[in-house]
Amino acid sequence: MADLMTRPNGPLGSCEFDANGTTSTTPLLPGYPFPNRRPLSLVLRVGTETFQGGTDVTFTTHQVQPLEICANDYNMSDNTGVWGIMIDVDESAAQ
Repeated sequence: MADLMTRPNGPLGSCEFDANGTTSTTPLLPGYPFPNRRPLSLVLRVGTETFQGGTDVTFTTHQVQPLEICANDYNMSDNTGVWGIMIDVDESAAQ
C-alpha cells in the first residue's frame, strides 16, 4: 500500500491545477496519455495498473514493478511550476 500526498498548489498547463487536475466532464482532447483519468492530474502507473493520483491518495498494487509518476496532459511543453510529492510505502503485508 502506498499513501501519496502532494503539495496542494502548483501550476500545470495554462491554468493553475493541483494534482487533482480538473473535474471537467468535457471529453478529453486527443493526445491525453490516460483518457480514463482526470485531465491535467497526477496519474500513477505500476506495471499495467494505473491509479488516479491527487492531493491525498492511497492505493494498493499487486504488481512488482517500478512506480511511474505521470501527468495526464496532452501538451507538456506549456507547463511551468512543480508538484511536490511525498510517498509513504507500507510493506507490512508484502509477500
